[in-house]
Amino acid sequence: MKATDWDAYYSKPYKTATITRKITSGKLVGILEEIRMELGKSLEIIELGGANSCFYDAIRNGNSPASYSILDNNTLGLRKFRERAPNTAGDLIEADVLSYESPKGYDVAFSVGLIEHFDEEDTRRSIKTHWALVKPGGYMVLFFPTPTWLYRVTRKAAELLGLWIFHDERPLRPEEVIAGLHPGATVTRKFIIWPIFLTQFALVVKKPYA
Repeated sequence: MKATDWDAYYSKPYKTATITRKITSGKLVGILEEIRMELGKSLEIIELGGANSCFYDAIRNGNSPASYSILDNNTLGLRKFRERAPNTAGDLIEADVLSYESPKGYDVAFSVGLIEHFDEEDTRRSIKTHWALVKPGGYMVLFFPTPTWLYRVTRKAAELLGLWIFHDERPLRPEEVIAGLHPGATVTRKFIIWPIFLTQFALVVKKPYA
């Protein structure tokens, strides 16, 4: 299967991205605000696979995080983010999400549109990386495309028109993702985001304190 060209993506984002990102950002900011209120502090956040993060501005304005780090292996995207937000508190970590290990923990580890770009085994590995980055009592938040009828119709139309660029995207059923969670994980919220047409499933998972 042809791989997604992420350099091309960061150089020229997908045509419908502006509209869909506003919807997704709104859902994400709402979830993070609920977590902030529960934990009673500004959040230390890490985004996985979000090199030139399209969610950072909304999160900065809506949630005022204590720090915002990004883990990605795309040099171009990370450079673009640093140029756009040079004074951001947090680390830019150029590493593979499938093998990265860190002694540091975060209140929230999240990704949007990442874990579906792997086969089943590596999807599980990417979820484990998210989980390992979460502090006890913190949260993992996963947004991923799910194969509803609306997703299938929309993607087929984009492919026929030659507009589809995410060649290795594998829309995931929530049962697959939930089955890959750590035994101690607690799913606190789950829902489908329908208005973006390429429907995404949102999964919010709490890590126990012990």
